Amino acid sequence: MLAIDPRPGGATSNCAVNNIGLLGLAVSRLPATYGRRVLVRLDGPGFSHDLLEHIPADGGVRGRAWELSVGWSCTGKEMDAIERLPKAAWTGGIGQDGEPADDTFVADLTGLLDLGAWQEKVLGLRIIVRDELLHPRYRKRATQREKQLGRYQLIATSTGRGQISWLDARHLSHVHVENNVKQAKNLGLNRWPSRRWAVNVA
Repeated sequence: MLAIDPRPGGATSNCAVNNIGLLGLAVSRLPATYGRRVLVRLDGPGFSHDLLEHIPADGGVRGRAWELSVGWSCTGKEMDAIERLPKAAWTGGIGQDGEPADDTFVADLTGLLDLGAWQEKVLGLRIIVRDELLHPRYRKRATQREKQLGRYQLIATSTGRGQISWLDARHLSHVHVENNVKQAKNLGLNRWPSRRWAVNVA
């Protein structure tokens, strides 16, 4: 954990100014050589136009090569594009261990979407869709289609190389962050900020 940004309870999760500032602070705490090539992975709640434009621009610093991988909303436009995908476009998905994942398929959706200004501001932007069976814990709030056929997950990435199954698995490998936050709270972070300065310092 490189940086924490304590904000008011009413602050939005996708405030670009806050997130760009936090990203800059976190990278500044890395050894300089590690701050040059960075992959920034975001959940959907961190999604904002300004932040997504900031990352491929290398944070505004020359000599950097930053890439992004972020959750992308599946709206009617994306669903229409998915339905137009030929069967040959789908390939088997893999898990984080590199092994084939059962009943999981991925495809590149970029060519079937009108990304307009997005591709002008985020060069090389690609949209990848993952089709997988629904995890049991999501079945209560799932739609009828999701219960029968599974669900689609989309990501946007500025990485131009690599097999789409690998890019998809790479994005999913960020989920351990939530466990790290939970562990930090168990170790005392849930008691912070405190009225006592010494507790905050610790």
